[in-house]
Amino acid sequence: MKLQIICEQCRNQLELKPTTVGNHAYFTTQSQGKFRAEADIEIDQTVYLDDSVVSNLALTEDNGTIAEILEDQIIDMVSTDKSLNELRFTCSTCGNYINLTGF
Repeated sequence: MKLQIICEQCRNQLELKPTTVGNHAYFTTQSQGKFRAEADIEIDQTVYLDDSVVSNLALTEDNGTIAEILEDQIIDMVSTDKSLNELRFTCSTCGNYINLTGF
């Protein structure tokens, strides 16, 4: 599979082809300055504080122990959700663009 980006206004074009196993096409190495890509990504992070972790932190005065508690528990306390809202390709020659939405 390949992806072609063609500017209808100035006819600038780019063809993205996979370059590695797994069909990865790297935009930055293939775009040659013809188009810019911008992504609108929404990141939502939620911290869930466990009562026992909070109690242990409250009772601890040593910074080293606090760091150990946080390092051991931090992965379980944070949830991160990401979503791609929009992907925009802009022609570097004339400024024409297309927004891809609805992911």
